[in-house]
Amino acid sequence: MGATAQDAVYPLEAELPTSVPEVHVPKREQVRCTRSISEIKVGTRHRRDLGDIDKLASSIRDIGLLHPIVISSDGQLIAGLRRLEAYKLLGRAEIPVTIWGSSE
Repeated sequence: MGATAQDAVYPLEAELPTSVPEVHVPKREQVRCTRSISEIKVGTRHRRDLGDIDKLASSIRDIGLLHPIVISSDGQLIAGLRRLEAYKLLGRAEIPVTIWGSSE
């Protein structure tokens, strides 16, 4: 049987492990889990115009998050500011993340 559009969605949030306060991620490796939105640090290098966050939030509410945001092991946002803001708009406390290890 072929894959459906629903199969392409990132695993349901309920299936993701919950995060722990400190996560050590080896160089160039990644860990997928959920993280409290309040723990994510947003720097100044992100886009200023976030576009239509309401539409993105509606899509996330209807079909789920297709791709988790990416953060560093210390909680700094690397990619996904629009998705993060959409989750805030939806009133969610946690968001699926990929924690990317340092390449240093």
